[in-house]
Amino acid sequence: MKSTDGGFTWARVGNVFHSTGHESTIGLTVAGTTIRILVEDGASGQLVIWNWDTVTDALLANSALGPTNLSPTAPLSCVAYSGGTVLCVYSDPGGDLQAVVYTPGSDSWGAPSLVFAASTVVGLIKESSTDRSYCFFMLASGAALGCITITDPLTMGSVQVVDIPWSQFDYGEAYRPGLPCINGADTEI
Repeated sequence: MKSTDGGFTWARVGNVFHSTGHESTIGLTVAGTTIRILVEDGASGQLVIWNWDTVTDALLANSALGPTNLSPTAPLSCVAYSGGTVLCVYSDPGGDLQAVVYTPGSDSWGAPSLVFAASTVVGLIKESSTDRSYCFFMLASGAALGCITITDPLTMGSVQVVDIPWSQFDYGEAYRPGLPCINGADTEI
């Protein structure tokens, strides 16, 4: 779907995504005129980025296949840095939150890095004026919400944990895209 009038009307641009299996979760980010769509490749179970050119309305070549240690039903999230690299966060089968960087110029993935053990990503957002991102996650115990700052390419700050019982959220509410946001100089949850 594409809108050329600020979202008032939408037009279908074609069937461009050919599923090879169970792409259950996605992450989206924009880099220049390219929309990067992070998915789990259904055939291999690995991360892959689909690339959509918004100028030509065409699907570009997919990225090389990335890490294989994914939890098939956990959320994915990604942000594009100003230099073009893409930071991706996901949970592994053991329930640990991992981060990995994809570099489009060399079509390569870095090695995954542990963000926080026993946790699930809620959202990943990037400040518009810097290459600083905030990764929000729920601890598996359900007892707290965590946040860690990640700067380009994969430099992690200290984790801040806020005691917010999972029962304070409707089931799945924390996974709704857009929950964390940056409003001026404040990061809001």
